[in-house]
Amino acid sequence: MSEKYKIEQEMREYLLKIFPPKDKLERILLRKMKKELGTITTVKEVAAYLKTSKTTIYDAIAAGEILVITRGRRKLIITEGLLPFLR
Repeated sequence: MSEKYKIEQEMREYLLKIFPPKDKLERILLRKMKKELGTITTVKEVAAYLKTSKTTIYDAIAAGEILVITRGRRKLIITEGLLPFLR
């Protein structure tokens, strides 16, 4: 297994343990988001996908409602980390 795959697998297991989908609708939504956005996405892509502003997404990140990874100045959003925000 590659190192990238191991890290993605560990991250996915951790997030699903913390933020498990509560019902069938959330499981379907999560699967659809991961298919369209990927495992890790950007603020711009999430804002476009949810049809909201980037400011709304940044506010949710600041409030801790969306889980992100910071790389330099970039904020990368973990798709599974969007579930608490969408609830």
